[in-house]
Order: sequence, then structure tokens, then C-alpha cells
Amino acid sequence: TQLNGKNRRKQGSFIVEGFDLELLDLTAKTDVLKAIATNSGGKAFSIKEYSNLIDTFLESDSSKPLERSTSRKRAPIDLLWLFVLLLVTTSVELFIRRQAGLN
Repeated sequence: TQLNGKNRRKQGSFIVEGFDLELLDLTAKTDVLKAIATNSGGKAFSIKEYSNLIDTFLESDSSKPLERSTSRKRAPIDLLWLFVLLLVTTSVELFIRRQAGLN
């Protein structure tokens, strides 16, 4: 930069470091947590009420086991016995046609 006909130059440096805002305040905001639980139709429990938490969970519908089933689909070519059966029946049919003159 020029100032009054003279070239001026200034140098410097800086470092940008990451900062986690979550680590700034590590205390739980129980009023906010209770408000979230109430607004979403849930309940909030303190450490002293852990037995109530267990009872409430066991009584709720969400703790009931779900029925799940898995099915495995296989490609027809993977069924060797089906392939062999198809090959044998086709061969027998061709043999009968040739013997009967139905080529």
C-alpha cells in the first residue's frame, strides 16, 4: 500500500482453531429436557426415579417384543434339483418324440 508516496507493508499471521460449543457447558438442562419429553408425549425421570422409569418402560407398548420374520429368496438356477428335473424331463420328451417320429 502506498501512503504519502511511500510503500508500506505490514505482515502478520493468525491460526483458526476448531471449537466445540457442546463442550462449553456440560451440565444437563433438565427444564429443557422435561419440556421436550412433555411436548413429544413422553415422560422425564431423574436419577432418583430410575425404578419408576423401569416400571413405566415395562408397562408401555414399546417394550413389547415384535414379531419378525426373514425370508431368503433364491434364484431358480440355484436350485440344482429343479434344474436336473427340468433337464431329465426335456430329454425324455425329446427321446419319445424321436422314437415316435414326431421330430
